[in-house]
Amino acid sequence: MKNRASTGLPMALVGLFATLIMGLASGPVIASVPATNPHAVAADENKKAETADMAVLLKQAQGGDAEAQLRLADDYFSGNGVAQDYAAALGWYLKSAEAGNLEAQTQLGVIYSRGYGVEIDYAKAFSWTLKAADSGHKGAQYNLGIAYDNGIGVKADLEVAFKWYRRAAEQGLDLAQFNIGNMYEVGEGTVQNYNQALLWYQKAADQGYAPAQYNL
Repeated sequence: MKNRASTGLPMALVGLFATLIMGLASGPVIASVPATNPHAVAADENKKAETADMAVLLKQAQGGDAEAQLRLADDYFSGNGVAQDYAAALGWYLKSAEAGNLEAQTQLGVIYSRGYGVEIDYAKAFSWTLKAADSGHKGAQYNLGIAYDNGIGVKADLEVAFKWYRRAAEQGLDLAQFNIGNMYEVGEGTVQNYNQALLWYQKAADQGYAPAQYNL
């Protein structure tokens, strides 16, 4: 009986501004000067820092830095430091992906398969996901496993699904390890093997994946 993880990996949202600058009074407040709200000061300073950081990031992205392009795309996708803009996110993901960034290629697969700001296009989703998976991106490999396992945009093929899950599992992805364990347990996509099922469930469980712990 099929009981596998079937949700694609979420978009990776990269946070650029982890540090909040706190405005703390360093001395006594003079009676004739209104006390400054430290939180308002912090927010203002943080906003200035974000604007400066975004300007630097944009310059790097425009200069062809694929990692900066990915981070900028993530920010536009999530609305982190800028107004959320799926069209702008798509443009920067494409630039980064075309430069060979595997994370951006994987993100494009998710965007086209779920229709974030674009029409759902499984052919494009598959193409970008396959490109990243072939180059070793474990998230893309897992997502291909889901596609073949469930017939999403491709003809269902459990043996091919098992192959992609296995490649992601061997790189330590707990969701893929769980799915490999399940396929060995029920004999789908591979020969039934309880020892292998236990081995892969254990690997996922050791990483804290609750469904694998439950199955054990």
